[in-house]
Amino acid sequence: MPAALWAGALLAPLGWLAYVLWVGARTGDLFRGYFTVQSAWESRFDFGAGAVRFLRLLFLYGGGVVYPAALLLVLIGVVLFGLLCLDRAPLALVVFAGVLVLLVLGGSGSFSSKPRFLLPVFPLLIPPARALARTWRVRPAQALLVGGALAVASLLYGAYVTVVAHSPL
Repeated sequence: MPAALWAGALLAPLGWLAYVLWVGARTGDLFRGYFTVQSAWESRFDFGAGAVRFLRLLFLYGGGVVYPAALLLVLIGVVLFGLLCLDRAPLALVVFAGVLVLLVLGGSGSFSSKPRFLLPVFPLLIPPARALARTWRVRPAQALLVGGALAVASLLYGAYVTVVAHSPL
């Protein structure tokens, strides 16, 4: 493995540590401030127990538009991760995506914010991007239609959550 790759792998956790210390400095408790903030948001890794409890309530009592949409987006993320694995992507990308998807699935806290935690998982876009590129070569109009429809759906969901639902993202 090239030295630059190892340097990046070793430096990335230092970025997280710097962020933890920065939050701690902002809250006045350098070493525990970040974890105090996470506790206030009831954000912790509970192996998905909180998500299962929430989903049970969602299926029993319903939940407007935001929560089912969040569930759909998380399920799409899981499917895209499966496709990424089947696509034989580089191991580093699979591990990166897998860890972040695992954190989304196993973390507690506000369910409506789970799609936000999938935003940095760019490797999940590799399989649909390859499929769209293949479609572009054969049927460019269909590829434009699919890309445009996804962009409009994303815009409408973001606008709804921000303006109408006032849900935490």
